Amino acid sequence: ATITTSANVPDDKLLFEALEAHEHHTQIEVKTVVADAIYGTMDNYRQLCDQGKTCCIPHQRHGVRANDTVSHDKFHYDAQGDGYLCPNGQTLKRYDYDVRSDGTIRYRADRAVCERCPYFGDCVKSKTHGRQILRNIHTSYVEWADTVCSPTRRRYLLTRRRIRAEGSFADAANNHGFKRARWRGLLKMEIQNLLIAAIQNLRKLLRYRGRHPQKVA
Repeated sequence: ATITTSANVPDDKLLFEALEAHEHHTQIEVKTVVADAIYGTMDNYRQLCDQGKTCCIPHQRHGVRANDTVSHDKFHYDAQGDGYLCPNGQTLKRYDYDVRSDGTIRYRADRAVCERCPYFGDCVKSKTHGRQILRNIHTSYVEWADTVCSPTRRRYLLTRRRIRAEGSFADAANNHGFKRARWRGLLKMEIQNLLIAAIQNLRKLLRYRGRHPQKVA
């Protein structure tokens, strides 16, 4: 499948349009979706999970710093107690009783407790409150996406995507002018992209024909 859009259309919004086109063209239901981190959004994870598909899509980890003891990914969520446990063993309790407009809930530690912690200077940035963690009500879908495939399976799928998908993009760019627009206008660019995809498919068919001439016929 190939989709041509204006430059201001985010790639992550096109995932399911691409999946529908792929299923229509191949007449095969998609069971596993593999993509790069651009498509790793909470909304995409939620829809894939609800549709019963498996995904291998990494996501950007905002606020996570390498080798940082107090980075927010070091705080473990306790679903039963509805709170976070910090690296020093203290609990961050739910501060917001109602979900905020952006779908997040705040968890906060007591200031006095934080001040006795050896990580206080690096951990707490507020001048009046203790450490705070934000959790979206749909975070469970992100956790599902991180664990739905084993680490070995994820490495295999992401490596295969890099070879197949990125290799296809590189072939189109190096051999068929995919990086440059020949004409102006969205419709004409769609024609260019479809022509490039058709040429790539013909080349694949010719390679396949040499190995399986009867099937191609």
